[in-house]
Formats: sequence, structure tokens, C-alpha cells
Amino acid sequence: MKHTGLLLLLCLALPAHAAEPLKFGVANQRPVMLTAQVWNPILAYVSKKSGVPLVLAMGKTATETTDLAASAQLDFVYTNTLFTPQRDKIGFHAIARFNSPPIRGQIIVPEQSPIHQLSELDGKKLAVPTRESFISYALQMHALKRAGAKVETVFTGSQEGGFAQMANQRVDAAVGNSKIIESYAAREGMRYRAIFTSAAYPDLPIMAHPRVARSTVEKVLAALLGMSHDPEGRRILDDANAILMAEQPLAFVRAKDRDYADYRRFYLNAEGHQQP
Repeated sequence: MKHTGLLLLLCLALPAHAAEPLKFGVANQRPVMLTAQVWNPILAYVSKKSGVPLVLAMGKTATETTDLAASAQLDFVYTNTLFTPQRDKIGFHAIARFNSPPIRGQIIVPEQSPIHQLSELDGKKLAVPTRESFISYALQMHALKRAGAKVETVFTGSQEGGFAQMANQRVDAAVGNSKIIESYAAREGMRYRAIFTSAAYPDLPIMAHPRVARSTVEKVLAALLGMSHDPEGRRILDDANAILMAEQPLAFVRAKDRDYADYRRFYLNAEGHQQP
């Protein structure tokens, strides 16, 4: 089934005989246009260096982007929404990630909020980007269930959309990836407190669909790993870092499926977790 929400944000200038670009999905952690600012230059560079044409492909919401991956409409994807037992069967495999420190899932409230613990969220409005997210949904819902708090979930399509709703007092709290929360707060001046912080997990991987030829995957991986050692690639990564506000100069490093065993283990063991 085709998804009408698909957005193609990068159209490479290719000769008429060139192969059709492979679709590269990116999780909707930030607004689509901000995501495009970060990833379009990266994908243009990788396309040029690897000879594998790539085009950024996203749904309008995080749910739509996950659906595109789950329905085999993406060839590569930067996400952590594919580790449930059902989606794991699709066969996407991790190839790379940013060199960022581990990330944590959080529930945040405005700095002056009277809410200080999870149980006090009972009956309150909580902004969440999508049910499919691990770092920004599954971890928090499990913690709230253990605390006996039933919340009214308000789906916002992206993490930053939830932070904006919290800042505008439309919801009482919001969930997110600790790294995304920190960069948004620094950029927008948001003042907040975290009332839940999860254990640490590896940052989102870039994953390849099993239909993509191994030789193609290796070319894309080599271009990603080489970016930080090439002046042009280094400049593109530094421009991305100006938006993402990473703790150290960005680079891509190799990732393996075994690095994400804790994600899979959570879904298998989380008491009462509903598998999407």
C-alpha cells in the first residue's frame, strides 16, 4: 500500500540513464524542513562519493515514516523504531551511526511545573511523537505504567512538536530523546526539568533493507565513514553540527546489529508492552 504522506526532499541532478535513486528515510525527530537541512547535504555528498544515488524520503509524521520502512518503501533508514519482534523480521540491519554518546529517553515538564514525579502525571496531558518510537514512547509508557499513572497522550508527529506544545502550555509534559531535548532547549531557550530518565542506549542507527545489494551497502558505508576525513565532508558535518549541537565534532562510525541488543531485549521483556 502506498502512503500519500511520502515526501521526497532531495532530487539529485542525474543523467537520464542513471539508476533510480534509493530512498533514504530519516526519523521525524525534528520538523521535516530542519531534518532536510541536516540530511540533504549529507546524502548529496554520499551519493557523489559512492556512486549510489540517494534521495531523502519522509512521511509527514514519525508514524508515516515508520510505516514507509515497514512496508518496504525505504532502502535505507535512520531510525530506532524497527526493533520490535514484528518489525525485526523485515531484516533491516545496522550499518552506521553518528559518533554521539548513548542517548536516554526522558519525560520533561516546564521548569516551574508543580509536577515532580511520575505518579503526579496521572490524568495529565503528555505530548508524544508516535507510538512506534523506542526512546520517545516505549520507555516512558513502561515507566508510567509501573508508576500507576494513566496519561492522556497527545500525538504531535515529531519530538520538537511536543516540546513546543509543552512550552505553549497545551500539554503538561512531553517525552523525548535526551539529545534532542538538550539541543532544542539550547536553540529555543526552553527551560525544563526531567522527571524521568531511562538507562542509556546506543544512538539511532542507519539501517539497510535486506534487498539492497551488499556491494551497494558497502559503497554507502565507505562514503559515510570517510566524510570526517575529507575537507568537503568535514564541512558538511560541521554545518549539521551547528543545527544538531552535538557534544563533539560529528562523524559516522560503523554500527552492528548486536549493538542494539538492549532495544530488542526491552521489547521482549517489557511487562505488558503492546507491540506495534
